[in-house]
Amino acid sequence: MGWRQTSLARHRKGSENGYLFSSRTVFLKPDGELDLNLGVDEFVDQDLHPVETSVSEISPGFSNLTRGNVEKGHLHLNVVGAKDSNSSEIIFSRDTEFGLPLLRRLADVTHFPDAGEIVKVYDSLRRRFVRVHATRSLRKEIVSGRHQFVTVWKFDNRDRSWEVWVDGYGGVVREELGGPHMVALRADADAVAAYARGEGDDDGMFDLSLEYENIPQAFSLARPNLSWSVELPEEEGPLNITLLNPTLQASVDVVVIENIESALEPESIVLDLLDRMRRKCPDLEILYQQPRDVGGVKGVRFETIGQRKGTELRTIGIVTVNRNKAYALMAAAPVFRFKEAREQMERILKSFVAKNPENRDQE
Repeated sequence: MGWRQTSLARHRKGSENGYLFSSRTVFLKPDGELDLNLGVDEFVDQDLHPVETSVSEISPGFSNLTRGNVEKGHLHLNVVGAKDSNSSEIIFSRDTEFGLPLLRRLADVTHFPDAGEIVKVYDSLRRRFVRVHATRSLRKEIVSGRHQFVTVWKFDNRDRSWEVWVDGYGGVVREELGGPHMVALRADADAVAAYARGEGDDDGMFDLSLEYENIPQAFSLARPNLSWSVELPEEEGPLNITLLNPTLQASVDVVVIENIESALEPESIVLDLLDRMRRKCPDLEILYQQPRDVGGVKGVRFETIGQRKGTELRTIGIVTVNRNKAYALMAAAPVFRFKEAREQMERILKSFVAKNPENRDQE
């Protein structure tokens, strides 16, 4: 956990007028002490062509400063460390860009090709020249507790991919720092600090854009942490939202079946669901079935264990019916990982809320 600060300002270096892009990322240890302080400055001329770069790395017992300037088609680098210093020089072609100004240039592009754009970038922090494929899309996401449209820039350089969300005012509201498992969010500093300490509201969580809400299908649920990624299917048919945690080898699926019979009860959905599971897992064992309130609506909870594709899986299933929709939540993990994954899977299941719940007992 830590914090990140970025800035853009008009700047002048010598006789050159341009823009200075700066970022500072601070990582903290669990006790709140400094772990690493990374500072990146990238100066470009008025046409956003690279001029100078500077990277500082500071941590307990270590410090390093790298300065570079672009001159006559070459990048001249000077590295100064606590115990060693060195200089180097490499060709720097005219079509190469700095990473921080790249987003600003792309944001000013009115007509962006659907296929995206491939850009040659000098990564100041990693001291690498890479080809980056940039694509743009418009999505409706939850930002600071409310729905809004954001422009999503996705960058892919084969080795890794990352996203940056930009709101309608041009501000970065979510930034993946090299991948989806390390994310900077625009959030209240006190809330972030409390989240880092494990504190929260009555439900044990602060809103750090960890909630997924589907307005058309009238439900929401939360991710325990940013390691859980959300995937949406491309196929037609019943909506299937999947949350994946690769580290735990766990998944939580939310299947939404629309336009069901008005008198259909959750037990009917469970019956069909178990029949389908048996077809894929002939040795399926049902550990228990019990009535359970789910997101403010009465439902059924069950648990199974069985072999699928050579792996013994344990699954928690929760089914409920609300108005003309049926919701089936399936949390699964290999048996050898189930105990480790259970707490986070239970938090996801517990957070599920059916919007505008229907009290079927009063009909």
